[in-house]
Amino acid sequence: MAMTQTKLHAPVQLNNSVGTHYTVPGSTTTIVKQIALCNTSANNRTVDVHLVPNGGTAGVANAVIYNVVVDATSTTFVNMSAVMDAGDFIAAKAQVASAVTMHSFGIQEA
Repeated sequence: MAMTQTKLHAPVQLNNSVGTHYTVPGSTTTIVKQIALCNTSANNRTVDVHLVPNGGTAGVANAVIYNVVVDATSTTFVNMSAVMDAGDFIAAKAQVASAVTMHSFGIQEA
């Protein structure tokens, strides 16, 4: 099986409601290594990120980043080694729409 280091999705400005930003492809395992949260606004903003099992819904039970404050005009890097299986997905939201950009990086094994 080949292991590929990759960005898991294009940079995305988060909405203020939960949206899905990456889904693990079929026959693939993904290791999420880092999530970068860049606050481009002049005010502190909170962010929630969820690693949701296949068929699940984003909620407190699968939050990996919850109500974390990203300071105004700064970037927060969250390092992890979270294993996700086919169909699992990354969902996220920010306190205010279009204020925080999210990048996710990891390794895919297919």
